[in-house]
Order: sequence, then C-alpha cells, then structure tokens
Amino acid sequence: MGTYLSKLFIAADRRLVFLFFLCTVTFFLNLGKAPIYILDEAKNAQCAREMLERRDWIVPTFNQALRFDKPPLHYFFMSAAYGALGVNAFAARFFSAICGIFVVLLTYRFAAKHINKQVGFLSGLILLASWQTGLEMRMAVPDPYLILLLMLALYKFYDFYNSSYTKTSRLITFYIVLGFAALAKGPVALLLTLLIVIIFLAIQRQINFQVLKKCKPIYGLLIISAISLPWFYLVHEHTNGIWTREFLYTQNIGRYVHPKEGHGGFFLKTVLFMIVGLLPATIFLFEAIKPLWRKAKTSPLFRFSFVVILVITVFFTLSRTKLPNYAMPCYPFLSILLAYYLWQLCESNKLIRIQAIIIFIISIAVPTALYLLTQKDVTLKQLPGIWKPFLLLPAGILIALVYQFSTKSYRTKASIYITFICFIITGWQLHAYAYPKVYAQNPVKKILQLQPVTEPLVSYRMYNAAFNFALKQPVKRIEQTDSLMAYIKTHPKAVIITREKYIHELDSLPFKVEHEFKDIFESHTNYVISLIK
Repeated sequence: MGTYLSKLFIAADRRLVFLFFLCTVTFFLNLGKAPIYILDEAKNAQCAREMLERRDWIVPTFNQALRFDKPPLHYFFMSAAYGALGVNAFAARFFSAICGIFVVLLTYRFAAKHINKQVGFLSGLILLASWQTGLEMRMAVPDPYLILLLMLALYKFYDFYNSSYTKTSRLITFYIVLGFAALAKGPVALLLTLLIVIIFLAIQRQINFQVLKKCKPIYGLLIISAISLPWFYLVHEHTNGIWTREFLYTQNIGRYVHPKEGHGGFFLKTVLFMIVGLLPATIFLFEAIKPLWRKAKTSPLFRFSFVVILVITVFFTLSRTKLPNYAMPCYPFLSILLAYYLWQLCESNKLIRIQAIIIFIISIAVPTALYLLTQKDVTLKQLPGIWKPFLLLPAGILIALVYQFSTKSYRTKASIYITFICFIITGWQLHAYAYPKVYAQNPVKKILQLQPVTEPLVSYRMYNAAFNFALKQPVKRIEQTDSLMAYIKTHPKAVIITREKYIHELDSLPFKVEHEFKDIFESHTNYVISLIK
C-alpha cells in the first residue's frame, strides 16, 4: 500500500491534499476514545488479541473457543497494530481507518484519471459526507478491508480492460488483490468479482477465447491460490475440518439462505440501506439514473460502474441475512456516478430546489430525532444536551439554501459543496463528541466500575462479548444451574453476569441482583448477581 500512497502524492494537487486532510480527520478523530463495545467489534478485537497472545496465526478463537465468522486478514493487521501501539481500541481500529483513507483517495485518482479531477473530488466528498462510511471505516471489523480490496481489484481490472488488455501489470495486481480479498472475507469476494467481470464482458460482447487468453485465468488462479489457500489449508488441518465446514456452510451459505442473528427484513432492505448509507448524495439518485443510464450507452466506465452497483446490490438483496454494510463495496462506484451527475449540475448551474429542500428537512430531522431519543432512551436520558451541537447541521444547510435561492444567478456549485462540508463536519461531531459520550454509558464499563473483577468472570448462558476485551481475559460460560452452583461453592467471590431472559432460571438459587444495566439501543438488560452469604 505504501507504493500506492507515494503515487497518490507524486502529482498531488490541492484537491488531493484537501481530501487527505478531510480523510485524516474523518477516520482518525478520537478513533480510540469510544470503547470497544459493539458485538462485532468486541469479538473481532478480542479474537486478534487471543491470536497474538498465543502467537498462533492459524486458528482464530474468541473466548478460547473456535471463531468461524471470518478469515484472518483483519486479525493479522489488528495484531500488528497491537504489537506497535498496545492492545487498545485505537490499535484495533487503526488499519480500518487506513483503509478508509485509501478508499477515498484511490476513488479520487480513479475518477480523475477516467473522467476529470472535479468528478474525482466530488466522489471523495460524497464518500466522506456519508456517516455510514465514516463509522464503518472506524470499526474493528473486516468490512473496511473487503471494501478497499474489492474496490481496488475492480479498479485494476477496468484499467486493464481500458488498456485493451495490454497492461499485464494491472492484471497481475488485480489477481494479487483478489487473493488478499479472499483472506479478508472468503469466497464471496471472488464470487462477486467473477460475476461483475463476466457480466461486464458479456455486455461489451467480449467473451471469447482471445479475451480469455489475455486475462490469463490459469495464472490468476495460481496467484490467488498462492496467497489465500495456504491459510485455509492450515486452518482446515489444525481444526480437523471443523472451521472449514462451519465457515462455508454456516457463515456463508447459512447466512445467505436463512436470516442470521435476527438480521432479516423485507426484500428491498439492502437497497434502503444503500440509499440511507450514502446520504446526502443519494437524494439526487432517482433524478440522476436516467441521464447516467444514457451516458452508460456510450461510456464503458459508466456501464462497468452500473454492473458493479447492480451485481452487489442484487446479490445482497437476495440474501436472507441483511446488514447495512453488505452493499458498501459498491459505494465508491456509486459515488463516482453521482459525482459526475452533480458536476454536470454545477457546470449548468441548474436550480436544485426539491433536493435542497429535502436535504434541509433531513438536517432538521437529525437533531430532532436525537432530542426525542434523549427523552425515551434510558441511556440517552443521562445525556440530555447531546443533540444541541447537531443544530449546526440545519444552520449550515440553510446557508446552502441561501446560496441556491437568493441570487439572480443560482450558485448551485457553492450550495452542493457547502452541503457536503456540513455533513462531513457533522460526522466529525458524531465521532468526536456524541459517539464516545453515548458509548461511555455502555453497561460493560458501568458494571466493571461498580463491580471490580478479582476472579475469572462467570457468565450464565448469554453475556456481552465486550467483557473479554475490557478485562483482557476469558469469561467462563456456564449453561446449567447445577454447574453454576457447583462452581460458586468453590469460588464464593465470583461475579456472575447474565441477561434478563435467563434471570428467572435462577430464582430458586440463593442469589441476589447487584446491578442491572440496559444495553445501548437494544432491548437486552445485563444483570450482575452474587451469592447470598
């Protein structure tokens, strides 16, 4: 990645430098201040810590039990960051933030190369103005790695195609990146890329033996296999095939054909996630589709971008498990298309009355929603003024409206740029102020402040995975009341945690509730119980 960063700044212009500044603030501002609490972050960060402690780079574990969810690439990077920066939230998220910077800057370079720098700059602003992008690229999860690698692989394939299949170095890079993408997320990365490439070449009417020969699929398979297969083979051998079976059938096929962990929903939920996730730019999406589709009839780049967006969106729309991050690998390409449309609006100085009003309504809805949540949510009631800084968003959008409506010649460009900058700055408020304050109220932190753990923590049935990372130790999990009583007899000072759905199973036992705290934005309540002496 170092070579890519150096290339980015060889011919650096003020747009690129400005984007780099915005990226650094967006992805690194207070990166380690919010505690590791969200389930996915907690399990991934703890798994990387356990692998580092054992010096075992093959078998991923959480709470000393096999973890089947993902391949190891993000664990490797987290472990490297732990070694350099210590085991903490900042280190766990460090390389995710680096991925975020590369996603934005490489998108700028790609769009600047194939369209122009103005479109590249706008595409970078669109990504940075997306609060979902800002949050995802600041989390200790594998998705930032997949988004970057899948995007880079597709950029390189299009560069290879655009060179009339003559730039072999781009093809080799394409296959190398795909090898690492397989280590980041597994076969889904290869499947999505293969579908995109085949459908695009079919649309271009270039599926034939000559093109296949130029793509060197045998060499590509060897490169991908050399990078990814050794680890998959070793984990298969070390776990007697258990990891392979669980990963492929439960975590891949199982997730696709059945809703997992309650993450189901209506058919078009993935599309809705995408539209909301890339706000405010997607306010222009429905109006932009028709002119962009016309442009795709004459531009291979636009056709390729449409194929990427449609394949990824349709693929995850058909999945029975639906999560907000699933469609994110298509965000860079969607940002380029929307940036081109917005650039044309700026050049024509066309009035954007309806979209400007919708964005203003959204800007008002943000502090309003936060205010209402502070009245209803148990956690946010302790932070009654957290919504006030977000009043700056509608104030800034109001300035954009003034630029749009108050002059004889509409200043559409200024209005659009002010809108994106306002959303970017509001994202900074979210990362620097609101997010850390809210997550500082998490039940794990409160419980550990009130109930110091001097012996191994014991869980009856379900517990919050963030305890492992906070304590830097395993949590003993007990599934039966008889086993719990037997353990307590030998460890009378043990601290027991459980969830509200299991608390009544302990009614017949001599326990008392010491503390209870509700999870943030969830219905679960965490209980701390102890033996009545």
